[in-house]
Amino acid sequence: MLEASARGCPGCITALVEQGGADVHYMNEQGDGDHALLAAARGGHVAALRKLISFGAKVNRTDTLGRSALWEAAAAGHLEAVGYLLTLRPKHIRDFVSELSPLQAARAEHGRVVSLLAADLAQAADAAVVEAAQVHMNSTQKLQLAARRQDKKVARADVQTVVASAAYVAVH
Repeated sequence: MLEASARGCPGCITALVEQGGADVHYMNEQGDGDHALLAAARGGHVAALRKLISFGAKVNRTDTLGRSALWEAAAAGHLEAVGYLLTLRPKHIRDFVSELSPLQAARAEHGRVVSLLAADLAQAADAAVVEAAQVHMNSTQKLQLAARRQDKKVARADVQTVVASAAYVAVH
């Protein structure tokens, strides 16, 4: 499975799984815990990545060093592979040894990959701000309704939520 993935052969992966009963979750325990998804990502083999994911490979699975498929593809500068992996909404997991994120691993030599990863992180941050603003807005509406009803108990409880949400939005 590792060899088929490293060579980027989706047909081989299919044959190994469907005819040979190979496990897409197999991990080489003799070394650093390499597995098929990492091998495909390291080589930038998008078709192999797609095939492995279709057979149930986990996008956030790491080796013993903490390197994920996103990390490997980013460090190797494989823009198309990084783009595909980002559509799966992976975690930006740091390498346990170097403590580098995928963005940091790519920064030295792979400017376009860095731009793609930075945009993905910015989008995730924007989503968090929107969610916090919605919580703030919902709490404000509840507070106004409670005040109209003169429901002081609800109004007092929601004041804390409004203040906390507003502080979060202001800071972030």
